[in-house]
Amino acid sequence: WGCGNANDPHRLYYSLTTNHEDFTTSDAGSIVVYPGEGERIVGAISYLGYIICWKFPKGIYVVDTTSPTIANWKVSRITGELGGVSVQGQKTVDDGSIVFLDSSGLFYRIVPTDTLQNISIENLSEIRNMGPFLRENVNLGRLDRAQSVFYPALKEYYTVVPALNSTTQDRRITIDFNLPDKPRFGWS
Repeated sequence: WGCGNANDPHRLYYSLTTNHEDFTTSDAGSIVVYPGEGERIVGAISYLGYIICWKFPKGIYVVDTTSPTIANWKVSRITGELGGVSVQGQKTVDDGSIVFLDSSGLFYRIVPTDTLQNISIENLSEIRNMGPFLRENVNLGRLDRAQSVFYPALKEYYTVVPALNSTTQDRRITIDFNLPDKPRFGWS
């Protein structure tokens, strides 16, 4: 799967199943994801046969690719209120949920079900009242450079972001998930 084509920013591309580098032959193709909503697709994650994709500044969508017949694949909107910021702005964590950074500078967690019929989205930043701190200390205009990684052994999610008045990723935000209902934030 690929996305991010500047001249068609609302399209996901899929390769041949037998050659991940071949996006041009007849069995390869593409799927349009709600053109006109958001500026562009900025990231995607494969999850249980589905593709969850984020647009900047707003829009999260799910592509149901569980059918072996491509004609049966369909795109649905999860929300138009939140969005993604970068290619590396979202990761799956060990409890099966997906953590992502929104364009407002807040962290959210998507808690999907096996069929993605009932998805809940919780605002991790507000659970711990981190919203004001993040908005005052992070350069929200440069979140397109944010990068995230999850370390299962430590149960910690790291995201590097630019500090206020900075253009490089010079701050690390840590979310500790050792207490799943009470995520703990760190700043360095």
